[in-house]
Amino acid sequence: MPLRLLAKLLSFRDMEQYLKVLGLFYCRVGIVFWLPLVGPMSRIPTSIRFIIVNVIVIALFSLQGAPAVIEVDLNTRSYLTLLAIEFITGITFSLILAVPAVVLLFFGRAIDMQIGLGASGIFNPTSQTQDSLLGVLFSFAALTLFWSLGLHLDVLKILIESIKVLPLGQTRNVEAMVFIEYFSTAFVLGLILFAPVIIMLFIVDICSGIISKSMPQMSIYFVIMPLKIMIGFIVLTITLTNLASHFEMLVRFPVKFLVGL
Repeated sequence: MPLRLLAKLLSFRDMEQYLKVLGLFYCRVGIVFWLPLVGPMSRIPTSIRFIIVNVIVIALFSLQGAPAVIEVDLNTRSYLTLLAIEFITGITFSLILAVPAVVLLFFGRAIDMQIGLGASGIFNPTSQTQDSLLGVLFSFAALTLFWSLGLHLDVLKILIESIKVLPLGQTRNVEAMVFIEYFSTAFVLGLILFAPVIIMLFIVDICSGIISKSMPQMSIYFVIMPLKIMIGFIVLTITLTNLASHFEMLVRFPVKFLVGL
C-alpha cells in the first residue's frame, strides 16, 4: 500500500505505529531470509537477496491489514528491546529451517573425505569458502524437493500465523530440551541416510590397509581410489533410492517442528 494512501487513511500517530510495527515484523521475518549462511540460499548475491527479502516482507506485512497493525501494543517495553526480541525470534526461525542443510553438508563433507573427494569442492562466492561437493549436491536436491512439495508456502503461512500465536514484541518460554530433541532427531535422520555409505567405505579402507600390509610393494592408494569412488556412488544411489522417505522426512521436519511449536 503506497505511503500517500496510508497517510490519508491513518493519522500521524497511527502512521508512526504502522512504521514501528513494520520494523518489528522485518526483524522477525526478514532475518529468516537474510541469515541463511549454509545451503543453496546462501549463494544468492546480496543485492538480489535484498530485493527478494524486501518484497516478501512487505507482501506478508500487507496481509496483516492496517487495523491489526494498529492494535499491536508497543508500550510493554522500550522499542529497542522489542526489536531485540524480534531479532532473536527471527534468528530462531532461521536456525530451525537451516538444520537440514547443515546436516546434509556435514555428512556430505564426511563422505567426501572418505570417498576421496576431499580435495575437490565447489567455490561459494558469497562466503568466499569451498563447500563440500556431495554436500552441495544433497542441499540442492533437498531444496528442489522443498519447493516441489510446496513447503515454501507452508513456511510463509507459518510466518504469518506466528504473529497471532506469538504477537510482535512478546516472548514465549520454550524448554531447551525441545530444541535439543529437534537437532538430535535431524542428525539421526541424516545418520540413517548416510550410515550405509560410511560403513561400506570404512570396510573398504580396512581391506585396503590389509592389502597394503601384505603387499607393501604395491601402490594400493592409486588402485583403491577409483574403486572407492565407484563403490561409494553405487551404495549412495542404492541407499537414497530405498530411503527416499527418510530424505523427504528430513526436508519436512523443520516445517512440522514449527507447526508443533
